[in-house]
Amino acid sequence: MRYEIKFNIKHTDVPRIFQWMSCHAGFMKAYPDRMINSVYFDTLDLVCAKDNIAGISERQKYRLRWYGELASSYGARYETKVKRASLGYKEVQVANIDQRELIGMDSAQVMETLSQDKIGSLWSHYPLLKPSTYVQYEREYFEAYRGIRLTIDKSIQFNEIAPGLHLDVKGHRFYDGVVVEIKFDPSERPFVAELMRDFPFYPVRMSKYVLGLSLFSRVCYL
Repeated sequence: MRYEIKFNIKHTDVPRIFQWMSCHAGFMKAYPDRMINSVYFDTLDLVCAKDNIAGISERQKYRLRWYGELASSYGARYETKVKRASLGYKEVQVANIDQRELIGMDSAQVMETLSQDKIGSLWSHYPLLKPSTYVQYEREYFEAYRGIRLTIDKSIQFNEIAPGLHLDVKGHRFYDGVVVEIKFDPSERPFVAELMRDFPFYPVRMSKYVLGLSLFSRVCYL
């Protein structure tokens, strides 16, 4: 379980994040920048998205995630992102799927592939789930002492996944904002509260998945 505090900022405000990190010793680059790709799954009536919008304290999101540009992508895995009040955690299962082939599949082919991987025990709403949205963005990783992580997500783009069409056929929607997240263990909450007293932005509720749906006018979010 961990806390995830999110901030929605402008591209022009990113230097303020770096300035803040420079004033707090210990923040270092944790990994090279990399592309993150996620296909989100939901029921036909978007129960996962609606639970998020309504602020239901116990909720889940389901996604297939991999890293890197498509030609050199790796690490495909199924994830259930579980939210319990202000805390969250992920349950993960390695995917036996070639993500380069995945992009050329339609919804029915995707679900057939998932059935072969037997993910019913991981995704509680399966088999009612269908691919809903494809999200891609570039992430920068930083980590401070005591395991406190800060990520910066930019160049965020979305594809709506329509029935009968393969995942990459719809037009892209680009989001011109930047999402910053600070993640930490619950035991570090007092320390992080003190650390962030001079943080230059206010936290917000933010879900990239629901944001993508709103850009395609499937939910009302922003």
